[in-house]
Amino acid sequence: MAHYPLPESIHGQRLCETFGRYPWSFLLQNDGDRAWHTESRYPLKPRVLWAKWQDAATQIGVRFGHKTNYAMIDIDTGSEYLNSAKIADLTAALETMGIVRVVRVRSSFSGGLHLFLPLPELVNTFNLAVALKGTLQAAGFTVAEGQLEIFPNVKAFGKFWKGEFTEYQGHRLPLQPGSGSALLNESFQPVGATLERFWWTWDFAAQAQDLDLLLQALSTGKKNRRRHKRISTPLEQWRSDLETQIKDGWTDFGQTNHMLKQLGTYGRVFLGLEGSELADFIVERAIAAPGFDRWCQHQHEIHRKALCWARSLENYYFPASQGGTKGSPYPSEGVSTNGNQERSYDAQKRIWRAIELIESGIEAIPDTIGGWVDRLVELAKVSSRTLYKHPEWWHPRCKKPIDTSYLSLLEGENPTSDDQTQQTPQCPLLKLFLHLPPGMKSSPTENWHLKNLPQGERGGAGGEGGLSTGFEGV
Repeated sequence: MAHYPLPESIHGQRLCETFGRYPWSFLLQNDGDRAWHTESRYPLKPRVLWAKWQDAATQIGVRFGHKTNYAMIDIDTGSEYLNSAKIADLTAALETMGIVRVVRVRSSFSGGLHLFLPLPELVNTFNLAVALKGTLQAAGFTVAEGQLEIFPNVKAFGKFWKGEFTEYQGHRLPLQPGSGSALLNESFQPVGATLERFWWTWDFAAQAQDLDLLLQALSTGKKNRRRHKRISTPLEQWRSDLETQIKDGWTDFGQTNHMLKQLGTYGRVFLGLEGSELADFIVERAIAAPGFDRWCQHQHEIHRKALCWARSLENYYFPASQGGTKGSPYPSEGVSTNGNQERSYDAQKRIWRAIELIESGIEAIPDTIGGWVDRLVELAKVSSRTLYKHPEWWHPRCKKPIDTSYLSLLEGENPTSDDQTQQTPQCPLLKLFLHLPPGMKSSPTENWHLKNLPQGERGGAGGEGGLSTGFEGV
């Protein structure tokens, strides 16, 4: 619209530059009309757009062109997703593709919700549509009219050789006077309807987006739409690349989504994990990774983020032995993985190293079983549930044999099927327990997995993984 004069108002200019990039087939709804109609006789000029936006008797809507610097998600009144818990899950899913901030707007007096997704630069519209739809569907959302709609939509290709051209669906502009549209805060309470505040919120969100992760998601979405066979990365090279990225952990702020994605991909493809096991793996390895305590700014919500990544990756990747990627033929012949065994060895390795610290005298010896659990959980970076899966290393009443094949991992070797499990006559730490004060508490072996788990590890009220289900309504 650069060749048309802009309105005098600064806010009007910004409105036209953001939402008026494609002037054709705009939408109008006049006062008293229930239906919108498409005006295709002439293009929408900037000053006309601004005038109609200010007119309380007219509602106006626009469509997307080839490039865009925003997207929008529409959740109608009556949708199953119009509640705070579902919206929290939706925004968490968007983070997996680099959209970490959204602008919340009440669409009209009807009470629907528009989530605007501002971007720091122009991107290909169709690739963005594909990436958004794929991300939300992978997270379990149903993209459908009346429930959850994505703008830009994944439009059908017109038969250009016949002169056919299909356009993206249009959406109403935000905050029009008389429409009931209003800017909402994080608690979904109205905080005004001025463009000044809207643009301030918009700019803050745009600058916060993870552009690298977003561009990667757009590229992946584009490849997934291709009909022909895609070039696949050799499996072992893929695995090596993931291990390289995971090894150094966090080295700066803003790397959480990248790290969780690498961990989740590794756990899903090469360890064959799924569901809560995949989420637990992501959490445990993230907490144990270098730089987590210093650089990760999402430690308070790491379980929720891990669960969201697990859901998305589980719907996108297969385990390596089943082909690697849905729709992408990673070689499966001759590939065998034992993810549970590898994960067990990794946990035992960290538990043993924690024990070595305590044995060396560097760490104080706890005087209760609960104290041991808390200290080992902290030092080994494992959950208490994982700790109780391997009581043979630390619990004085355990008489379970120790799998000594695991010890080869301490030397950087891989265990083989020839390694034999050996019976150890006593817990390696029994000599430490003998010096503890009388009356040290311990629970019967058969009750360890129930009695000693923290409340958050048992499930129960609050949803999967102890997460709050929130409240209905926004």
